[in-house]
Amino acid sequence: MKRVLLSIILACLAPAAGLCDTAVDDLKRFDRFATYDFKTQECDADDQGRFQYSCKNIETGDVSGYLNADTFKKSATGRFLEKYWGTGDRLKFIGIACGRGDTESDAKKTATFRAHELVRRAIEGMESNVLIGDFQPLGYRKDEERYRCVAVERGKDTVSNESPPPAADTSSDAGADTSAADAEAERLANQRREREERQRIAAERERQSTMLVFDVKSLDKYAVELSFFSETYRNRVWPGGSQIYLLKDSNVHTYRLNCRKGEKICYGAWRRGNSNSWWGVGYGGQKGCTNCCHICGGSASHTLMAGAETPSGGGSGGNTANALVDILGGVAAGIGAANAVRPRSAPVYRPTPAPTPQGLNRRQSTISGGR
Repeated sequence: MKRVLLSIILACLAPAAGLCDTAVDDLKRFDRFATYDFKTQECDADDQGRFQYSCKNIETGDVSGYLNADTFKKSATGRFLEKYWGTGDRLKFIGIACGRGDTESDAKKTATFRAHELVRRAIEGMESNVLIGDFQPLGYRKDEERYRCVAVERGKDTVSNESPPPAADTSSDAGADTSAADAEAERLANQRREREERQRIAAERERQSTMLVFDVKSLDKYAVELSFFSETYRNRVWPGGSQIYLLKDSNVHTYRLNCRKGEKICYGAWRRGNSNSWWGVGYGGQKGCTNCCHICGGSASHTLMAGAETPSGGGSGGNTANALVDILGGVAAGIGAANAVRPRSAPVYRPTPAPTPQGLNRRQSTISGGR
C-alpha cells in the first residue's frame, strides 16, 4: 500500500505525468456519480514553508461480492447498496487538503498525501458502518482515482471555498432511501457495539472465574513469610519453588492468583525463621485452619494478628480472635477493599527454615503478581 501511494505521489510531482494536474473539465466527468463522503483538511500553524498547495483527490468505486439478490430488498441499506452492485453506477469519495513546504514539490507532496488519507478514511468508514451484518460478504472495489493540485497564496484557506458536488440522483425517493440507509447502518453499528460489549463482559467474567484475589495484612512485629496452597490439586503452590511472599509492614498487600475454576486455595503464613508461630495452614500448608481457604473466582481479606512475645506452640493459626478477623476481613473484601491503593508485593527468595516440615511435594504455580 505504501509503495502504491508513493508511486502516485511521485507521478503527481512529475510534470509529464499529468495525474495531479488533471484539467478541471476532466474532473467534471465525475459529477454524474453520487458523492458518498466529502472530507477536508486545512493547513494550520504547525504547517511551515514558503509554498502552499491545495490538492483534491477523487476516487470512485462500486460494491462487489456474492449475495442473494433478495437480501437487498429487505432493508433500506440493501436498496441503497443495490444501486452500486454491478450496475455501472459508482460511489464517489472526495478529499481536499492543504499542504505547505519549503519547495513547491514538498508542498504538493504533503497536500497529495493528506488528500489521499482523507479518502482512505472515508472508504474505511463506509466499509465498517455499512458493509456489516447481512452485507459482510460484500466489499468496496476501487474503479478510478484522480488528483488535481493548485498553488494557493500562503495563509489563505484552500479548502473551505470548495464544496462537494451534489449527488447525481436528487429525487425525493433517493433522498429517503439514503436517509433510511443511514439509519439502518446506525442500527447495525449499534448492534455490533452491543455484541462486542457482551463479548467483553463474558471474557471478563471468564477471566475473573480463573483468578482468586487475596488481601493480606500482618500486625505481627516480626517479618512474616506467606504462601498459598491448593487443597484441590495438592502439588500447586504460589509462588512456589524456593520463593515466598514477605510481609515486613502493616500495609495491606494484594495477591492475584491464577487458578482453575472451583479450585480451593488456602493461605499459610509463619514468622520468618520460626515456622512454629503460624497463621492459616502455616509453613508447607500442614496446619489446620478456620476460614483460611477460598474458592477460585472470588476474593478474600485476612489480617494476621500479632503472635506471642516468645513464639512457641501452635501459634496464631488456631486463634479464635484471628478467625473472627478473617471473617470480617472477607466481608470487607466483598465491598471493595481490593480496589484500594496497595504496595507492591513481589516474591522473594529465602533460606529454608529449620526444622523443615515433612509436607507434600508441591511444584511452582502461576501468579500474576501482587501489588
